[in-house]
Amino acid sequence: MTGSKHRFAGRHAIALILTCFVAFTALGLGVSESRAAAIASEADIRAEIEASLRGEERLPLPVERVRAILTIHYLDGKGALNWVGTPKLQQLIDRLANAHVDGLKPKDYPSEYLVELRDSAQLEHAEHAAFTELMFSAFFLVYGADLKVGRFVPNKIDSELFLDRRTVDGPGMLTLLGTHNDLSGFFDAWEPQRREYRALKALLAHYRQLEAAGGWPAISAGDTLKPGMQDARVAEVKARLRASGDFTPAGGATDEFDDALVDAVKRFQMRHGLDADGVIGKQSLLALNIKVADRVRQIIVNMERWRWMPEDLGPDYVKVNIAGFQLTRVQSEKVVRRMNVVVGKVYHRTPVFSDKIRYLEFNPTWTVPNSIATKEMLPELKKDPNRYAAKGFDIYRGGEKTSWAGIDWSQYSRQKFPFVFQQQPGETNALGRVKFMFPNKHNVYLHDTAARSLFAKSFRALSHGCVRLGEPIAFANEVLAATPGWPSSKIDDVLASQETTKVRLKSPLPVHLVYETAWLGEDGTIHFRPDIYSRDKRLHNAIFAKHTP
Repeated sequence: MTGSKHRFAGRHAIALILTCFVAFTALGLGVSESRAAAIASEADIRAEIEASLRGEERLPLPVERVRAILTIHYLDGKGALNWVGTPKLQQLIDRLANAHVDGLKPKDYPSEYLVELRDSAQLEHAEHAAFTELMFSAFFLVYGADLKVGRFVPNKIDSELFLDRRTVDGPGMLTLLGTHNDLSGFFDAWEPQRREYRALKALLAHYRQLEAAGGWPAISAGDTLKPGMQDARVAEVKARLRASGDFTPAGGATDEFDDALVDAVKRFQMRHGLDADGVIGKQSLLALNIKVADRVRQIIVNMERWRWMPEDLGPDYVKVNIAGFQLTRVQSEKVVRRMNVVVGKVYHRTPVFSDKIRYLEFNPTWTVPNSIATKEMLPELKKDPNRYAAKGFDIYRGGEKTSWAGIDWSQYSRQKFPFVFQQQPGETNALGRVKFMFPNKHNVYLHDTAARSLFAKSFRALSHGCVRLGEPIAFANEVLAATPGWPSSKIDDVLASQETTKVRLKSPLPVHLVYETAWLGEDGTIHFRPDIYSRDKRLHNAIFAKHTP
């Protein structure tokens, strides 16, 4: 058996140089029926597998990397032989060669090498069959992990992605494979089952079709295009929107900016997060001229993000899409509320993470973070010492409340600042009337705001990192619906009292802060958003092998 194991290890080197078999792939040829019929006995193949996995010598790198998983499956669990003598050999080769369907890169997977291995394997010899079985399992495990949980560790791409690294049950994956006669059926059940991921995969196929058909035409630079105008570029706009499905006119192409085009432009602006005014200014023109190939890559980036997410978000959960400035409440896989939100500024970015809302606080006080007090409030106090006393702020020094009067702010700096500011409940309170707490190291939570005018803006990255809600009281009523003793009338009474009141939820509510820049909307339209925090850029560079600064 020792000599057989040495032949097994050498098999890897032999197979790597058998390039002549690539031609068979191009012709679509596999192993002949007579050749396929000549396969060593299962007992002999298992004996070779055991000798290799139990041996002390290092195996070929792809197998060595998953040696422990293979040992559990083939030896400890006496798992099935999944590859030799089955159509799955060709099915895996086909899947790897067409990895782009899954938003992965075919060149990252050795489909040509597996063709050579398949066609050169003398399966009547147990050591050849064992080598083939283990090599196909090794590359199957790699592809399955990439498809299930992603190719990259989130916080290695971006330090502000606080997602637990997911892992794959390798032995379970091999066992599950044994229950599928068709590899395509296995991968359909194995890939992320979230509807958001499935929608992105469908979007990818659709946009690749657009790309193959030549994409859409660019629109020439020029002055702002407005409804009612006649301009040669209007015909370009119509052609562009027709290609993306936004414009389906009954007549031919003209240079008149008519009502049908106004509706089409508004539809395009809505699904790209722009002011839906029907006017094609600088921002709309930039969005219109983004190439199909760039949108394809954007979809791929967002597919990778969903592989990082927990498979189970909870039967009842809240999702905040930072890039989309939107909160979604989901119950039993149905969206029950959407609302506009304000998220962190570019230099106060809202982090990505998951947690659970554990309690609400009505009429909250706001203790000002030191960074805000020293960077933003102190310079204003040096100009107007009474500025914040009139806005309901108390001031503390050494834990004791003190008076605003007589303080010479000019002698204080960011490095020398012994004060703490706290804003009392009221109409001007920065947190508004309610906050939704999921205590975390980022000091990020959901809350109301006195600055209601911000929700009318299309660009809403305007906070210090927390998420401000467009409909906080309605949301509070929904969140407390399952908590006994908190009907809407009691919430109204508490709010009117202006007394700070904490309410713990009967069941903590999962909340997921995500960063999506491409998705399929509930109305069936395709939505894209700008990469406000450059998080797309970093992940794009990693996926497509560019330097990430």
